[in-house]
Amino acid sequence: MANAGSPGASGVYLTSEGKTGDQAWGTPGRWCTLTGSIEKKVVTVAIVDHPGNPGYPTYWHARGYGLFAANPLGRKVFDPSKPAFNYTIDKGQTATFRYRVLLYSHTVTPQEMNHEADAFAADYH
Repeated sequence: MANAGSPGASGVYLTSEGKTGDQAWGTPGRWCTLTGSIEKKVVTVAIVDHPGNPGYPTYWHARGYGLFAANPLGRKVFDPSKPAFNYTIDKGQTATFRYRVLLYSHTVTPQEMNHEADAFAADYH
């Protein structure tokens, strides 16, 4: 459960691969949600990875104290059996990483999130 030091706040992570709570840490997935309550109101923060991103699907930083972020470059750190992801760009070039952050006032189902991920994947192709 995430609390991040906020009295009355709680939360549980869920990934597209069905990992929940502390099991979400360092696992890859299309999306990850954090659902909890603040002052007795249910809220969900969701992050969706785009399949055009380098390192897709991203690995999730999802810790019980509230850390919630995508890390597409840390593959070998999270899974030593995987090769290092050495992503470079040439001087003067750019790279774009796309993520969609969604806020909800309810618990989101995996079906809703898969729909959102499919819609986001259709954008920016």
